[in-house]
Amino acid sequence: MGIALATVYAPLPAVALETHDPLRQPTSPVATAGQFYSARIRVLDKVWIPALNESITFKVAGVGGVPATGVDSVALNIAAASEPGRESNGELVVSPSGSADSEAAATAYNSSFYAQNLVIAKVGPDGHLKITNPNAARVLVYADVHGYTLRTAGATAGTRFVPLKPARIGRVNVPANASYTLAPLGQAGIPTTGVSHAAFTITAKSATKGKLTVHPSGQPRPGDTNLDYGQNQYHQNHVFAQLGADGKVIISNAGSAAVTVDVDAAGYFTTSETDAAAQTIKTLQPANLTGYITIPAQGTHILTPLGKGGIPANGVSAVAISIFTVGRSGALRIFPSGTPAAVTHAVSILPDLLYRGFIPAKLGADGKIAILNSSSSPVTARIASFAYF
Repeated sequence: MGIALATVYAPLPAVALETHDPLRQPTSPVATAGQFYSARIRVLDKVWIPALNESITFKVAGVGGVPATGVDSVALNIAAASEPGRESNGELVVSPSGSADSEAAATAYNSSFYAQNLVIAKVGPDGHLKITNPNAARVLVYADVHGYTLRTAGATAGTRFVPLKPARIGRVNVPANASYTLAPLGQAGIPTTGVSHAAFTITAKSATKGKLTVHPSGQPRPGDTNLDYGQNQYHQNHVFAQLGADGKVIISNAGSAAVTVDVDAAGYFTTSETDAAAQTIKTLQPANLTGYITIPAQGTHILTPLGKGGIPANGVSAVAISIFTVGRSGALRIFPSGTPAAVTHAVSILPDLLYRGFIPAKLGADGKIAILNSSSSPVTARIASFAYF
């Protein structure tokens, strides 16, 4: 799609939220390209993106704890909302700077609440990312880096990712303006040792609107948000949650009522050099793996990602996918093909709203991914790839 305008944003050192030096976390002794390092820093703070294919370009390399050179990708958490009184639904495209835009959107948005989505975003050679708004209304955006990978081996070793068939860690109740301490180790396939981060989807519902922030136990609460949730609707986002020294994370609720949160694991980052399932991250130019597809009520779509969108035909254990949905209500469940259906919630379906969710989806033995529509009505979906493991 054509670009009418490009605006370049400099880094925002004054709004740094929290930085985690990779030297502070347990590491495996061998550094390789594609390992994951922890960082948490705001890179866009209340920035308007104009409408009609206009774009902004902003720096991520050299900001906060992210190295100035050699950055291949960042785990980018995007929050977006459209201008009140204008178009209420739309999507945003995230691309490496200097590249052509794809049709693979990273997040959807509306005017009712800040829709959030975590994606693994490939970074341009100059250390910048680009966000394009192809819609008819301008959009207000916040963006936070929650980790990064390098193109070549770093000076110190990072962590590697182990994909899991999604399974529930637990359903928790977080009181109003309070927090809950979550202990994910030893649950849902996550081991008891050698884990730096848990990768899980949080799905929230409350009688009022609010915000959830997930952060390591024993560390100050950062100023950003992992999930903005609406009133009496299920909203979700994926989280790469760094564990505290005690192996736990804090879920903080900035809301005036209690919120019920489902926590569903999809993998973990390990410091172990002996975990045979551990994988490095290979980033991609975002690409749609499907056009618009209709999944009937209680029906299953089998996704065949290998050999598409830059994903190799073999040697892949999981694919990082972002899924666009529109329907009445319900959820999609995502799990390895050829295995029993997962009982976890991966992507929400919100009434009459575009919505988008992300998951590092483990492949079945046949190299495919099953997507089950657990709702009572059909859902329209479109699936894009951002990375593979």
